[in-house]
Amino acid sequence: MTNPAVSVANLKVYFPVLKGIVGKVVGHVKAVDGVSFEVQRGEVFALVGESGCGKTTTAEAILGLTAATSGAITLALGPWKDTPVAWNSLDARDRKRLRRAIQIVFQDPLSSLDPRMSIRQILEEPLRIHHIDNRENRIRELLDNVGLSPSYLNRYPHEFSGGQQQRIGIARALATRPEMIIADEPVSSLDVSIRAQIINLLDELRRQYNQSLLFISHDLAVVRHMADRMAVMYLGKVMELGTNEQIYDSPLHPYTRLLLESVPVPGKGRIARRALPTEEKQAPGESAGCPFYPRCREREARCLEAVELKDAGGGHLAACIHLS
Repeated sequence: MTNPAVSVANLKVYFPVLKGIVGKVVGHVKAVDGVSFEVQRGEVFALVGESGCGKTTTAEAILGLTAATSGAITLALGPWKDTPVAWNSLDARDRKRLRRAIQIVFQDPLSSLDPRMSIRQILEEPLRIHHIDNRENRIRELLDNVGLSPSYLNRYPHEFSGGQQQRIGIARALATRPEMIIADEPVSSLDVSIRAQIINLLDELRRQYNQSLLFISHDLAVVRHMADRMAVMYLGKVMELGTNEQIYDSPLHPYTRLLLESVPVPGKGRIARRALPTEEKQAPGESAGCPFYPRCREREARCLEAVELKDAGGGHLAACIHLS
């Protein structure tokens, strides 16, 4: 078997909480607290969860943009396809070579595009940085891939709609022909009418370039049409991990079931839902037990003890005492 494109093992990313004039460290926010998963070659793997659960921080650590407090991230990409490496094991030259193989599509397309640069300059920049020749033909090919006209090359980002801006962002991410794309909430800021177009475009280009895709979203309705496998995160931890069919057809964790209940169903109007227990305030990583305990309908006293991911069969994992 070939190496997975990305392997994340017990990743922890803690941010210090400072107090006072001298900035004394009085604690830590555990943004990511022991996350593990793999993204296989050619696979769409989704990180799902509500805002603040640690999805984007995990992606930034994979990209080498945020330092991991502990744990390991190895990437089998580019020149290291057969010998996985970590960012901190590479010098500046090799980090640049690895970065060519993994790119990102950002959540807000307009803020991710330099307003002072024309579309030509935006698409040419990664080609110039990575010394890729035949740039003019490559720029036109990129625009064609994302369904934009070459006549747009001398325009600026503010002259385009949100959907067109995101297409430009996707074209820029594809410029270096990466082996893996991280798409961080790529449609959440777009109109509903445009979202399907961008989702279909990402999927079509992934297949065309035979890429792996790490898709980050809070929207389970979107993820259902994209992912091969997914991990459901809550307060820095993975609550459940499995294939698309396992998560949607047989959710094991109460949090996953709650997320699925919240997905609107066309034609059914407002759905009456059971009330949640009174929520007790809990910071990420505050308790050794299940972080979803304060909001869980099925909570028990033993949920406050350490809860680890367990395999329910077929690689379907969940961190819940009811599996034991």
